[in-house]
Amino acid sequence: MQLLARAAQTLAAADEPEAALDRVLDGVARDLGPIATIERGEGTLAVTWRDGVHGEDRDTFAETLAAIANLAHRSQGIANDHVLDAAGFRGAVDRVSAGARWRGARMAVTVFQVEGMVLGPGVDESKLVELVGQAARHCVRGDDVVGHLGAAQFGLLFPRAGTFEARSAYRRVRDAVMRIEWEQGLVCSAAGFAELEPGQTGAELLTDAKGRLTAALTKNAYSSPGGGSPITPLAG
Repeated sequence: MQLLARAAQTLAAADEPEAALDRVLDGVARDLGPIATIERGEGTLAVTWRDGVHGEDRDTFAETLAAIANLAHRSQGIANDHVLDAAGFRGAVDRVSAGARWRGARMAVTVFQVEGMVLGPGVDESKLVELVGQAARHCVRGDDVVGHLGAAQFGLLFPRAGTFEARSAYRRVRDAVMRIEWEQGLVCSAAGFAELEPGQTGAELLTDAKGRLTAALTKNAYSSPGGGSPITPLAG
């Protein structure tokens, strides 16, 4: 019971329960020692007693631990239901990357740009940002994070995922943005993808993704109709 109480207290005090959950479960596993293993899947948690002994107390322990983990996961999903501003997104990247480095887990960030977001007099910027942000939110997992980085740039944070999963999710987001009814017409023009490397900080990861977006935008500018080549001078 003390193990369960400490786990619940730690998660309750965490700013991001989902990010802290793996650390808490690792601590519970160390306290249990060799008599049990804890396995966590997508939305599931199972305790296996290695000595083969089962009883009401052990079953209750396993059920309660699973319920605590599920509550942490659902709490994170609720907290992530809105679109973060630039500062909030940077903070989320820092916190999740710290947890990922500690666990040796994967993590990816996507930064993309939306064309058609003409922000100026007479335009409700907050409504437009919310439309794009919520379209993105409906295409990603409950614990993924969506942020508006300023102007026409948005960010996607994928805990426990790599660039392969990030690219797949971005394609869904791109299609959803194109379906938004807006007078100017909205389209995701380019994106930059980055996966957390060993020893890399969250700030470095986000900078990497932004740099790759810039490279993609530059490439699009030269390859689009009327563009040119950065290494071949224009005739004239």
